[in-house]
Amino acid sequence: MEELEALPDLFAAAAERAAEAGFDGVELHMAHAYTLSSMLSRLNRRRDHYGRTLENRLRLPSEVLRRVGERVGDFPVGVRFDADESIRRGYSVDDASAFAIRFADLGASYISLSAGGKFEDAIQREGEPLYPYTGYSGDRCMPGDSYPDAANIWMAESVRRCLRDAGHDTPVLGAGKIGTIELADDLLARGACDIVGMARALLADPYLPVKSADRRVHEVVSCIYCNVCKSLDENFKTVVCYLWPRGSVQAPRPRDRATAAIDWGVDNPLSARTGPGEVRLSWPTPVGEPAGFDVLRSVDGGAFARLISCTRTRHLDDTALRDEILRYRVIPYDVDGLRGEPSNVVELSLVEPSF
Repeated sequence: MEELEALPDLFAAAAERAAEAGFDGVELHMAHAYTLSSMLSRLNRRRDHYGRTLENRLRLPSEVLRRVGERVGDFPVGVRFDADESIRRGYSVDDASAFAIRFADLGASYISLSAGGKFEDAIQREGEPLYPYTGYSGDRCMPGDSYPDAANIWMAESVRRCLRDAGHDTPVLGAGKIGTIELADDLLARGACDIVGMARALLADPYLPVKSADRRVHEVVSCIYCNVCKSLDENFKTVVCYLWPRGSVQAPRPRDRATAAIDWGVDNPLSARTGPGEVRLSWPTPVGEPAGFDVLRSVDGGAFARLISCTRTRHLDDTALRDEILRYRVIPYDVDGLRGEPSNVVELSLVEPSF
C-alpha cells in the first residue's frame, strides 16, 4: 500500500524533471501491461480502495494525473491508456470512455488510445521473461498484415464521441495500423480522431513526415505490417525494419534522385489469374534493387488505390467480389522509397466456379 501511495509523487517529480530539461510535454503511460494500466483493468480485484469498482480502479491513475498537474502547471500532460483490453473479461470502450471523461475533468492535455498488450494472455516461453505482446491482446496492440487498416480506430471514435457528449473538447489520438498520410488525413477529416499516432510506419520510413510535407508522398517506404520488428522485440533482439537494407540498424537517408533505378526488363510483367472468389497476381523481380512493391487496384472504373505493399513478387486478392470490373497494376520502389515505372494494367472479373 505504501508503495502505491508513493507513486503520484514519483510521477510528478519525473514530469517536473522533463519540464526543466526543456521537453515540450509528457505522456502518462497507463496502457498495456504497466502498473497504472493494471489498476484500470477490470481484472483488478484488489479488495482495498484501489480495486474492483470503477471508481476505485480510477483512484490511483487519477491521483497521479492530479499530482503531476499540480507540480508542472501549464506544462502539457497527455494520458495514454487502452480503449479495449482485448482479453477475456477485460474492459472495452464503455469503461474507457469513463476514464477519458475523468482525465479530461482533471485537465489532461490530450487522450491517447491504444489496445491490448497485456500479461494475462501472454505466451510463457521457458527461460525467458513474460512478454506482454505475444498473445491476442498483443496482436490488437500492434495489428499485423491480416488486420484491416486503422483496425482500432473505432475505439478512438467511440471514446471521442462520449467526450464530446460530456462537453469536453480534449483532443483524442487514434493509433493502430495507420500507415499512410492519406489514411491519416481521411481519419482526421471525418472526425474519427484529432491526432494520429504512427509507430511502425515511422520505423519503416522516419522521413515520412518530411516527404509528406514536401509533397513527396510517392517516395515513402510504406510499412507492410509484417511485424518482424515486433518479433525481434519480443525475442529481446535489436529492432530493425524488414524493409531496410540487409544488415542496416537504421533507415537509409533519402538520396537526391527523382526516380528509382529499377527496370521491369520485360513487357507486360504483371499477370493475373482467377480462382473461386480470388485473384492471384504475379510479376517477375525487376532489374535493379527493388525493396518492395505497391499493389494497386481499381474497381468498376474508379481511381487506383493501394491494396497492399509487399516484398514478394505475388499477391492473393481475397477481397474481390463478383460482378466487379477489376484492374490491377504494380509499382516497384527502392530502399529510399523512390518509385519505378508502373507495370502494365490487367483487367478481369471473377469467374463463378462450376459445381
